[in-house]
Amino acid sequence: MQHDIIGINGSYADIHGGIEKHTDGSFTMYATIQDDVLFHQKYFYYTIAEARKLFKEALQEETNRYFLGV
Repeated sequence: MQHDIIGINGSYADIHGGIEKHTDGSFTMYATIQDDVLFHQKYFYYTIAEARKLFKEALQEETNRYFLGV
């Protein structure tokens, strides 16, 4: 299986396909790190394309903090 993000210490993350929209106009994106750590970010005043780029960057930084198998 190919993962969406690979961390510098061998960990990995997979981005969930959907986006949760909120009544205040914001939306939340989700991913899972190493199959069991839920990662999410809420975005206001961004297009989905802008938020997706920011989300991938934030997810990469977070995934880099994990070690595979730990």
